[in-house]
Amino acid sequence: MKKFLVAGVSMFAIAALALSMSMGDASAVVKKKKIYKGPVAVKPLPVVVPTAPGPDLVVLPDQTELTAGGCGINDELISGTVGVKNQGTDRAERLIVEPIVTVWIPEMLDMKDDKLVPNSLAPKEIFSTDVHIGKGKIKAGRGLVGKRKIYISVDPYNKINESNEQNNLLVRELTFNCK
Repeated sequence: MKKFLVAGVSMFAIAALALSMSMGDASAVVKKKKIYKGPVAVKPLPVVVPTAPGPDLVVLPDQTELTAGGCGINDELISGTVGVKNQGTDRAERLIVEPIVTVWIPEMLDMKDDKLVPNSLAPKEIFSTDVHIGKGKIKAGRGLVGKRKIYISVDPYNKINESNEQNNLLVRELTFNCK
């Protein structure tokens, strides 16, 4: 960094003096290339993190609702709605053959729901999809008693090149009683 001197005082020292005076404190004085300062009321500036270009898909917690269902073979174990938003700057394009949303119970991967909609998602666009898990599956004797973590993922196979791949998962808990 280059140092600029004005009458033997660096530009940094002058800037510090100007800042302290603009904050209502004239007690800061520059003497012999040193800054002497009294109390300065500094207001922190908000931190703005720039959004990286590209799509950024997220599961919306406030628009995602899951409900524990019944334990019979013709009952859905989990039903509900998942909300997804592209909070990025670019359209999210995807292959039609890969799911855009997956909901599952980790211990029982046969109890999952993959959704193949939509084909693309514009920046700031929101969509929701229904979830239906477990109909036609035997639930008795599989340990589905008590609280279980349910995982909801957008772009589960990482087919969309996103600006942030770390925010694609939401975890919820549901309580089951399938003995």
